Amino acid sequence: MSKDYEVGYAKPPRHARFKKGRSGNRKGRPKGSKNMRTIVKDILDRNVTITESGRKRNVRFLEAFVHQLAAKALNGSTRDQIALLKTMHDFAPDLLKEADLPELITVRYVLPDGKSVEDYEESHSPFDTSDNNPQASTPRTTSDDIKDEDDSWLN
Repeated sequence: MSKDYEVGYAKPPRHARFKKGRSGNRKGRPKGSKNMRTIVKDILDRNVTITESGRKRNVRFLEAFVHQLAAKALNGSTRDQIALLKTMHDFAPDLLKEADLPELITVRYVLPDGKSVEDYEESHSPFDTSDNNPQASTPRTTSDDIKDEDDSWLN
């Protein structure tokens, strides 16, 4: 050994260092095992058979997924409609711009008796607002205003 290299903590002898071609982590991830990204990519790239208008055809899994999402959205599933719009927004925003969609969608809730929530709120005010003004109410009495029969012990 050369004199300029000192063996000690974190300085193993040169002959005991890692050998070429031998892993320092022998029980580490085996060769050929896949990480999550690779597994997801392999699944999405697979071909599956779908039936469309009575005809079977092979498409990629991702395409079949979007077909199924769109079909559920058309059947009235609000959750799937939102998911489809979010997917379109994230991956094909130009399609949303080309579509003639309204700028603002208004949702109006209707109660079982046919009245809207706004009509119900107008006809059923929860309390009279004139009594709810703290400045207009009379001040409460304080402990000084209340006389106890036996105040002798306070002096």
